[in-house]
Amino acid sequence: METQDMKRDPASFFASCRKGLIVALLVTNLSGCASNSSNLAPGHAVLYPLGVITVPIWVPVLFTYGTISYAIGQAAREKEDRIYSNAGQVQELLVQKARAYLKTSCEQDERLFIKPGITLGEDNKLLILRRDDAPLPLLKTAPKEAAPAALIKYRTFHYNEFRFQSTRRFREIQYGYGIPWDDDATLDAAWDVFPSSAAEEPKFFIETGKGKYIQRASYSFWKQAGLREQVFKDSPQMQEWRLEKGRYYLSEADFFQKYGNPWDDSLFDLPVDAPDARYALLVEDISTLEDRTHWVARGRLRLIEQESGEVVAEYVGFAANLGPGMQAKSPSRRWEDDTESGYWNEIESGGYWTETIWVPTGVTELCPNAAENPRMIVRSFLQKILDAKQP
Repeated sequence: METQDMKRDPASFFASCRKGLIVALLVTNLSGCASNSSNLAPGHAVLYPLGVITVPIWVPVLFTYGTISYAIGQAAREKEDRIYSNAGQVQELLVQKARAYLKTSCEQDERLFIKPGITLGEDNKLLILRRDDAPLPLLKTAPKEAAPAALIKYRTFHYNEFRFQSTRRFREIQYGYGIPWDDDATLDAAWDVFPSSAAEEPKFFIETGKGKYIQRASYSFWKQAGLREQVFKDSPQMQEWRLEKGRYYLSEADFFQKYGNPWDDSLFDLPVDAPDARYALLVEDISTLEDRTHWVARGRLRLIEQESGEVVAEYVGFAANLGPGMQAKSPSRRWEDDTESGYWNEIESGGYWTETIWVPTGVTELCPNAAENPRMIVRSFLQKILDAKQP
């Protein structure tokens, strides 16, 4: 009887459910033997309502939105994984070729020369001649070859570049970026090569490539020289710190009040007149087109006696790029030696298992006996010169 009433007046039945979605659970009788189906022909179905559930109308909408959002996110993750995986595979092939070329070059062309009688370290002064930040001249004569599509795809995705930008920068990094043997981290590592027990603190004078000089010394040295305020005002290290100090959530005055001066052993640069150091260290990139085709850079370190202009020590070595074309655009136009630069990549290791490995994008590899790590190359060269003085 309820079924007949519902058929006669459906409006009154659904009146209380206008703001909801009706879900009816029904049972189908296919036997034709139900008590109230005697007037139906055999084989006809009768539906018996077991219950009615009302659901707010926003629930299926929200469920649908969540499903679509998840599907879009999953597709984006799969695309990202595919781009990184493809780039990693191409990168690994280039790195294998670079290492093979590095091995041959180190065996055939690496060399070290040290003239007896060098007095480096006696006055604890050294002038470092850095190249400027312009692209290497090699870039003008480099072939315009097609860059690997997977690496260009990586750059456009990872750095949000246009394709033409990625293609141009890939070529510039390969042929126009210099060997990073005169970057700040490498020169900082060389600071401790002079004896810490010396009466006078080491002094590094660095030619900036624009005919100007800076002196690199510790905060303690500048403080004793009465130049503390100038360090806080003009040194590039402090200027860089000011750009990052917001992470402490303190004003500059409050920072110093809370932490004091935590830079007693830190190095700071200030402009100076022409230095009086006896020796100058010249850092050069002398790569050939063949070197860079294999993502290998050829570098030369020369120690020059300034008065005579004589080269009294020289090292020629090589560095393979382990992240070919994958580093970000760099104002200094040097290959990166940042061991923290890279990304995690999942690779299949058989069956359903995957292995996650760290893929570096900015690390170079040296000749086996050059230095313990790339950032120690200048320090290693200077240390070998100092060791040669020992009887």
